[in-house]
Amino acid sequence: TGKLFVIQNGERICHPTWSFGMVDVYLTFGEAYGRMMTSLGYFAPDVFPVGSLALNSHFQRLSGEGLREQAYDILYIDNGSNIPPHYGGLAEDVARSEEFIFSHLNRLKSEFKNLRMAYQLRCYKESPDQKQDLLRLLAKYFMEDIEILDNDGKGESYVNVMRANLIITFQSTMGFEAMALGRKVLFVNYSGFPSETMSSDGRFQIEDTLHNYDLFRDKVSELLNTKLDHVPDIARER
Repeated sequence: TGKLFVIQNGERICHPTWSFGMVDVYLTFGEAYGRMMTSLGYFAPDVFPVGSLALNSHFQRLSGEGLREQAYDILYIDNGSNIPPHYGGLAEDVARSEEFIFSHLNRLKSEFKNLRMAYQLRCYKESPDQKQDLLRLLAKYFMEDIEILDNDGKGESYVNVMRANLIITFQSTMGFEAMALGRKVLFVNYSGFPSETMSSDGRFQIEDTLHNYDLFRDKVSELLNTKLDHVPDIARER
């Protein structure tokens, strides 16, 4: 077409200033990013919110058999940010703050044995060593019966999201995708880092640099018992 396109699948740091104005069409994760570019004074002639490319790719799978029955009370989404030296592109202290969530999940399971809890892995087909490093880390924290769900890259995350009552996430746009699919989601920020992927709707977030367990337990309990009757605006925007 003679035009330069940018496809943004998920939340990413802005392109360098000099690249704006060179791009003709932006396909972004949501409307919020078009507004962000405009507010920063960047020239973006055509911006289309397309949602997650992965979600669009696998959405048709989500009407299959077995999705009507709830399998998990809580599903935690792996963001791939636990393993050194890269920590998923995060600063080490930000990435390591996620370990407080693992500790809280284990304690929650120890106190409420009836809760069905699972950890959804990313697809590690191309990085088996990283997967083993992660499993060793989880073994340090998950002393209770928390199921580890594998992933071969064929849509398992989305299928299991649909089978869970509550999704918990750290630094992952899968939270917004889960909301768009009608799930309740809790975003947890324990690092205090302002650029973590978070919900601006306070019903669905914890920002707590003290990592208070009681706050975590109470918020999880509240959301487990909340009925979500429509997709929150924050998910539609993003």
